[in-house]
Amino acid sequence: GRLGSIKGVETLLEALCQLKAENICPKLSIIGNGEDRQILEQMSRDLGLSEQVTFEGKKLGEDIVNALNQHKIMVVPSKWNEAFGIVALEGIACGLAVVASKGGGLIDAVGPCGVTFPNGNASALAKAIKSVWNQPEKIAKFQSHAPEHLKQHERDVIARRYLTVIENALAQ
Repeated sequence: GRLGSIKGVETLLEALCQLKAENICPKLSIIGNGEDRQILEQMSRDLGLSEQVTFEGKKLGEDIVNALNQHKIMVVPSKWNEAFGIVALEGIACGLAVVASKGGGLIDAVGPCGVTFPNGNASALAKAIKSVWNQPEKIAKFQSHAPEHLKQHERDVIARRYLTVIENALAQ
């Protein structure tokens, strides 16, 4: 991913700081590069999160799959209203529960496979992470919905939906 201010990583770091105050200290791998990486690395140090947070840099293909497979939860803390949020589907396909901001299309991408929180709200994000952190039965429930949810986002299914919309519009 691209590490820019609209991606909300600072919101995630603030949420981790709040969780750390409650002795909840999940490890976080941040995948991506961008104009804000150095600022975010400094913020992580300033908040005392250096032992929890690893900046992995850019990953592609098999490397990103391997990185995701080492986790149980994916957080997508976008501050802006994502058009869709394919990254959430990628996480779901790798067996992750997803915690994502609810603005825009992310809420649809996450569906029944995770939880959402208001964009830019670090306290709500901390609460959302806490709701799935060390909750294997909840994560398993999200994972159980993944096959059907992912099936609804396959190319041919989406293409048929577009054709239906177009046909209905033409019929009117």
